[in-house]
Amino acid sequence: STSPTQPKPMHPLQILATLQNAYRKYLRLDDPNIRTDSQAVEALGGKVKPYPAKKVLSQSRKLGSSGLKRAFDLLAQADIDLKGATGQPPEAVIEVLVARLARIAVS
Repeated sequence: STSPTQPKPMHPLQILATLQNAYRKYLRLDDPNIRTDSQAVEALGGKVKPYPAKKVLSQSRKLGSSGLKRAFDLLAQADIDLKGATGQPPEAVIEVLVARLARIAVS
């Protein structure tokens, strides 16, 4: 569930969309010309404060271009799987996706 006041769990497609949005932010900052927090804020459309932009920039650098490509491949495959390609339960698809994304983040 998303919060104590919202006991209804999120739908797997909502979780996937949330993850896709996060990784899109990382992708926006996958540019060697973006070096400072203020440049990161600008690249993210000026809608975030410097500290969160710094964290997104840091994670983007950790993932690197190859890690981001792999992450988007995993997200695309999970989207297809959630729509019935493999017949796996949606919860299993999300669990596997999160585990694979975590493996990319630490490697």
